[in-house]
Amino acid sequence: MAEFISSRKSLCKESLCLRCFFLIVLLPNCFACNQEDHSSLLSFLEQNHPSTPLNWTSMNCCRWEGISCDENNRVKSLWLPRKGLSGTISTSLTNLYHLTHLNLSHNHLSDSLPAAFFKSLRQLQVLDLSYNSLHGNVLEQLQPSDYSLPDTIQTLDLSSNYFNGSIDPSLFHQAFNLMFLNVSTNSFSGQIPTSICQNASLLKVLDFSLNDFNVQLSHGLATCSNLEIFRAGSNSLSGLIPYDIFSLKSLKEISLPSNQLSGSINHINLLHLSNLTIFELQFNNLSGELPNDIGYLSNLENLVFHTNNFTGPLPLSLMKCTNVKVILLRNNKLEGDISALDFSKLQKLESIDLGYNNFTGNFPVSLCLCRSLTAVRFAYNNLQGELPDCISGIQALEHMSLSNNFLVNATGALRVLMACKNLTVIFMSRTFRNETLPDDQSMGDIDGFQNLEILTLGGGKFSGEVPNWISKLKKLKVLNLSFNNVSGPVPTWLGGLSDLVVINFTDNNLSGQIPRELGNITALRADNDSTDFGYLALPFLFTAGEYNRLFNLPRGLKLGGNNLSGNIPVEIGRLKQLQMLDLNDNNLSGSIPELSNLVNLEELKLSDNHLTGEIPASLSRLSFLSSFSVANNDLEGEIPRGGQLETFNASSFEGNTKLCGYILHKICALAAQHTEDNAAEEEGTNSAWIEHPLWIGHIVGVVMVCITLVLHTSWRNAYFGFLDCMLDKVIKTSSIPQNDKIVQQQYVSSISIY
Repeated sequence: MAEFISSRKSLCKESLCLRCFFLIVLLPNCFACNQEDHSSLLSFLEQNHPSTPLNWTSMNCCRWEGISCDENNRVKSLWLPRKGLSGTISTSLTNLYHLTHLNLSHNHLSDSLPAAFFKSLRQLQVLDLSYNSLHGNVLEQLQPSDYSLPDTIQTLDLSSNYFNGSIDPSLFHQAFNLMFLNVSTNSFSGQIPTSICQNASLLKVLDFSLNDFNVQLSHGLATCSNLEIFRAGSNSLSGLIPYDIFSLKSLKEISLPSNQLSGSINHINLLHLSNLTIFELQFNNLSGELPNDIGYLSNLENLVFHTNNFTGPLPLSLMKCTNVKVILLRNNKLEGDISALDFSKLQKLESIDLGYNNFTGNFPVSLCLCRSLTAVRFAYNNLQGELPDCISGIQALEHMSLSNNFLVNATGALRVLMACKNLTVIFMSRTFRNETLPDDQSMGDIDGFQNLEILTLGGGKFSGEVPNWISKLKKLKVLNLSFNNVSGPVPTWLGGLSDLVVINFTDNNLSGQIPRELGNITALRADNDSTDFGYLALPFLFTAGEYNRLFNLPRGLKLGGNNLSGNIPVEIGRLKQLQMLDLNDNNLSGSIPELSNLVNLEELKLSDNHLTGEIPASLSRLSFLSSFSVANNDLEGEIPRGGQLETFNASSFEGNTKLCGYILHKICALAAQHTEDNAAEEEGTNSAWIEHPLWIGHIVGVVMVCITLVLHTSWRNAYFGFLDCMLDKVIKTSSIPQNDKIVQQQYVSSISIY
């Protein structure tokens, strides 16, 4: 028994010792992270509190959400993107001396960086502060003694903030390991530091786009022997493109759009750019012919040179770029017979945009062999002939734009395109001349165009009536038959095309009444728009804008310049999504209906009709109205005051002899009668006051004063002396300056204008 007790005591001692051992060994691990780091992180959390709580409950900060430590339990990584952090970046971060990775991107941080930010964090490898609201000059955070990034930095992303000032190359004096630099979408100005690679020779990505750099791009990038991506678009860079950039064999992307670059690139040597996949120079002032050796860009995928002043033909060597997917060369001065080019080797080609140039010839048959083709724009050229039948074999085709050419046989073209089952866009305005609109019989059984969203056949002087086969295009959103000779009525079935947002029948010979069924178009009525507005394969060029989605296209009903008669249907007032309503130059009669529900209306044209009655006062509540005319009708009454109607001049109302109001400087008859009544009322009121006892007392008082002055000579002399003195003062102070007289005259004039 004693041995048992002794054994138990021995076991207890061993167990106690073991527990003590584990406490001694493991207890410090409960607080494994450095206490200074622990305190700094808590201070950071207190100042930059997130929108939702972080999981920072453990005693060991190395186990906290977004935190990792090194083998010495020092915090090496703070990774908290998209956590809703706000406020000024806490200075406590500068105490995390062992920090190598810091990512606070996509938050709501503001103000400037903490003082000595880079001086303290000398082990940083990755710094990502993108997509915040930080501002100030980064260089102001550095003292002369530490005027550079740490030599450990590999990735620096300050994009999408409000940083400003210039970028001094000295900042990168010790950035030997820097590989990724992104300062895009800020307000940096001055010169782009092209000499950056003299020290940061490992750089692979340079992104200076969307800033305010406004000095000519200088030489120096040739030292960036590892550079793969160079972006500096959407700045104000001017002058020539430095030739040394084209010597970088590692380059995969050159992106310099939306600047003021000028000169020719025909002389550049492209032999070294065999790895280039993206070449973007759009929206500049570049001129001359395209480089003849562009075919050496064997890996080229995107060639985007549109909106420049390039001239001459397309280089034949371009047809050797067998990996190209996108060719966008619109808005230049290119020329030549496009049908002579052989596109058959470009099997990966998806989009080709040669619009707004001076190309001639027929539609190139070889393009039919590009089976991946989804979008074609040859609009605004001088193409002739018919659309080839082989286009029906391009089943991937979604977008066809041929406006402003000289093709023939519109019916044949539509029948060919009808076989392209994925087609969503057809632009063929001013493409054909003086033909008949394809009717139901010529089009046959319509089993295609089931995905068609845009159909434009305007400006071709087409004759005939609006064909019924269009009523079967249930996904149609834009229908343009303007500037033709189309006759007959406006079809009632338009009200059944629920996705329509633009109807343009301007300048035709349509007759009859405006169908009230137009008020049933769902897409123009609905508060919550359920219509699918996907992205277009090529942007929709409309007036001065480009629209990548139909959602942004102004919604309109345009029936002006026809022979429509009858009243304006009250149902039009239901189309609250409408932005443009043009009914001018018709034979419409009756009164203007209630349109106050058209809360998005920007343009209202009702001129040159036979409308009668008054202008509804409710029109003044249309807050977005910027263009308005009811000229040359038979309207009457006062022009409503208030709101946007006060911003239009007399020309918007001229030709209505019965209209009146302050805009026309014409007093309304009722207002004049009202003024006379007020005057008579005031006169009658004054005569009533004569009989008031107060006036009797006033008269008695005056008489008594006069009697006193007659009887007392001294009082009389004193009184008239006082009057003479006051009269002198009045004469001295009553001289009105010329400017004051003008003001008085203007004031008098203002009350005479109604």
